Amino acid sequence: MVKYLNTIEEFNRAVSSNKPCIVDFTATWCGPCKRIAPLFEQMEKACSGVSFYKVDVDINTDAMELAKIRSMPTFQTWRNGKRLEHHTLNGASENGLLDLASNVLKEFGTNQRV
Repeated sequence: MVKYLNTIEEFNRAVSSNKPCIVDFTATWCGPCKRIAPLFEQMEKACSGVSFYKVDVDINTDAMELAKIRSMPTFQTWRNGKRLEHHTLNGASENGLLDLASNVLKEFGTNQRV
């Protein structure tokens, strides 16, 4: 199960890792967020080369503001405390999310497929 980052401290610790992570900025009231959540959960199980996290924007507003989130869902990739702008997805596109994860895996040299 994907771990929620409920505080800015948890968020900063998670995104500071050398291992890339994909963060799903979500909200409980967001229909598209609910629709894509099962795929995000499946990807976490399939991709050991990437960490997967969720931030509920209504709970962790500090992380939402730091990441400059304007819409949900937004998927951002972070590594070593830096957001990787070229690995970001706004919206609940299943193909887009699969492509995002595949590109992250390729860039960081893991031989996995999504």
